[in-house]
Formats: sequence, structure tokens, C-alpha cells
Amino acid sequence: MTKLQTIACIKQSQVIAIIRGLTEADILWTVPQLIAGGIRAVEVTLNTPGALQIIKMLQKSYGSTEVAIGAGTVINKEQAEEAIAAGAQFLISPHAAL
Repeated sequence: MTKLQTIACIKQSQVIAIIRGLTEADILWTVPQLIAGGIRAVEVTLNTPGALQIIKMLQKSYGSTEVAIGAGTVINKEQAEEAIAAGAQFLISPHAAL
């Protein structure tokens, strides 16, 4: 998915679903329900156990054109780099350190 497609997904649904603390099994059930409800952007917080692996899984399953997959609670450069390497198409940070 290109940057423009990612932005279009977020604009289309006008909401980003935040996945925090769910198990992989719960996520496998939840994300298709979100998609069915019109959500086109999903954020996995990095404080969720196995977050990077979950982002990889979601990217493989839905990230090509259907849903923008992002990482949340990104608090430093290393996490940003790891999330991008896992396939995150956008990053959300609770704050910015200068």
C-alpha cells in the first residue's frame, strides 16, 4: 500500500481502531469484524505482547490494499524502526521527544 493509499484508508473510515493487549486469537477474530464495520485503519500498540509479530501478521493478511496497519505507543527511534521493519504503515506516538 502506498502512502497515499494509507491516508485514503484513514480518511475513508475517519477512525483508527486501537488494538491494545489482545491475544493473537482475539485479534484474528476482531480485525475482520472491524473491516466488516467499515474500519480501514488499525493500530497495534507496541505495549501489546507480540506487537511486532501481530503487525507482520496483519500486514500479510490485510495490508496490501484493504486496511492500513500501524503501530501505536511508539516512544523512541528504535521502536519506530522496528515497527516499520515489521510492516507498519503509520506510527502513533503518545508524545514527541525533541
